[in-house]
Formats: sequence, structure tokens, C-alpha cells
Amino acid sequence: MQPMEWIDEDLRELRETDPDAATIQLLSTNPLALTYDRLTSILKKINAALPKMEYIYAGTRVTDIRNKTVEQLKSLREMGLREISLGVESSNDWMLERINKGYYASDILEQCAKLTEVGIQFWMTFLNGVAGKEHSQDHAVH
Repeated sequence: MQPMEWIDEDLRELRETDPDAATIQLLSTNPLALTYDRLTSILKKINAALPKMEYIYAGTRVTDIRNKTVEQLKSLREMGLREISLGVESSNDWMLERINKGYYASDILEQCAKLTEVGIQFWMTFLNGVAGKEHSQDHAVH
């Protein structure tokens, strides 16, 4: 986790270089791994520093969505969190266990349903080669 002073410094620099910024990507991080309170304080800082902010994008894990309630996700959406990238890698339970993702295909569906319910867009990344040659057909089908 970055110290809040670093976040403040980054936002000051962004405000100076692009005060009309309406989109921001939270990269090289997994912001939904943070507690709801810490994440909301960061989103509030973004909105205060960049008053024209409309669209915040972040990458995260299925397990970190699971740790947020529908009400919390709705609140994050209202603060500008509009889109999430999920590295699900596979929807094959055997493969998910093999690569130690910490969840199953049913968890992916459940957590994505929460995102849909609150209006946060999402997209998923699958790793086609993760199954190796001998399991690639099953992996692709699932």
C-alpha cells in the first residue's frame, strides 16, 4: 500500500498537469484489496483534487470483490469507480485449483453479478496457455 502522502503528491502533480482530467486508471495496484474505508478515502481525494473526475478504472481479483458488500460497491460506483478488470485466468474449477486462484467458477459468476447489480462494468482476462498442451482443450471449452 502506498502511503497517503504519495497519493496526495501524485494527485497534486496530476492536478497541475491536467486539472480537467475526467478519467483515471489505478494501475500497478489492486485497490479493491484495500479496506472499504481506505479505498473510499482515496476516491474522495481523487474527486477533491480533480473535480471533473467521471471515470475511475481499476484492476482487481475476484476474491477482493467478495470482500465488498453490494452497498459498498454501489458507494464506490457513486464515487466514480466505473470499470474493473478481472484476471480470472480460467473458469475451469480444476484449473483454478491447479493455479491456486483461491476461488471457483461459481465465485466468478457470483461476484460479477454483484458488479452488474451496482452498474460497475467489468471485463475478464483468461490465460489460454495456463493449462498446457494436454489440458488446453478442456480449458478453452470451460
